[in-house]
Amino acid sequence: MKKWILLSFSIWCSIFSLVFSFTNIFIFVTSNISSLSEIEGLTEKIRLEQRKIFRKIINYIKENKIELLFIAGDLYEQKYIRETTIEYINNLFKEINFKMFSAIIIFIIGVGLVTLMLDYYVQFKDNNKIEKELIDINKIIDDASSNNSVDGNVTDVDFIDDREEETTTKKVGSSYSSAYYINYSQIFEELLKKNTDTVGYLSVNNTKINYPVVQASTNSYYLNRDFNKRKNSMGWIFMDYRNDAKELNKNTIIYGHNIKQGIMFGTLKYALNSSWYKKESNQVITFNTPAKNMKWRIFSIYRIPATEDYLKTEFESDEEYMEFLNMLKNRSIYNFNVELNESSKILTLSTCFSHTTRHVVHAVLESEEDVKTPE
Repeated sequence: MKKWILLSFSIWCSIFSLVFSFTNIFIFVTSNISSLSEIEGLTEKIRLEQRKIFRKIINYIKENKIELLFIAGDLYEQKYIRETTIEYINNLFKEINFKMFSAIIIFIIGVGLVTLMLDYYVQFKDNNKIEKELIDINKIIDDASSNNSVDGNVTDVDFIDDREEETTTKKVGSSYSSAYYINYSQIFEELLKKNTDTVGYLSVNNTKINYPVVQASTNSYYLNRDFNKRKNSMGWIFMDYRNDAKELNKNTIIYGHNIKQGIMFGTLKYALNSSWYKKESNQVITFNTPAKNMKWRIFSIYRIPATEDYLKTEFESDEEYMEFLNMLKNRSIYNFNVELNESSKILTLSTCFSHTTRHVVHAVLESEEDVKTPE
């Protein structure tokens, strides 16, 4: 038997669009309860016996596989109704409403599951596309650093447990090239061939943040585009459109999605762990541009309800800028004992920790050198 419901015409308009979307409907409309005498088998004589009438209605619905029956008019005509019959009819409505409610809940759950599956599938595909792009980018880095690797040395390397977001330190031979030994001039030359929007390269120690940074004319462009400018829900790491990518403003802002798979700024949350931010080597961020190689020292890390007060790029006076810097320092979950002044240039990394919360890291420019172009 198909689902059915008996309704007063007064609420028909409010639910018809919802029900119609997921069920076949046969509609029978009368002006009031007395009009049921027009149906074959329902005579005026038995119209007064409300229980029998409603039972015949139910039987009629079952035999004809009617899903929805709409009755317009007063179901409780005082001239014909009895208190016990009202209770009986009310119980029928409760049963009907419960069935429809259950159907709606099942429908909503089904739609939710399908939506989650589709969303997971889209993220899975987009993540795979990003991984392929990263393979190409890492090849560019490997080629640029192949002649600059540090061999034969023993160094401390942190291994991050993604599940517990904790770090453990091991002694290993340095078969890798750190940011200090990479030829960024060669890297930018190749990256600019792939995307002319490339303005920098960002690397944060002991996270998975190791990406080219792009910049568009709006901050929305790379929210859903990858490094190759193709549509991708993962987005890319990008600089605020207001920033001067060549000279750098007092506050250079870089954004990235907090992706649960760990790509983009998905591991920036590691910076909230004391085992991470108390380690000296993690307190230095590498952010380079085609013109300069730079090191930035972290002075503030915090999580905050969504706000834009830390995203200023221009300041009317040194006093205003110092007030801004002090505000950022005072928010930090840890005192890094870093001195700032009115000439300091800072780097801001920002991501969504949730829909209503932001995770922010600020670092001050500590050292820089001009990139030497090959003769």
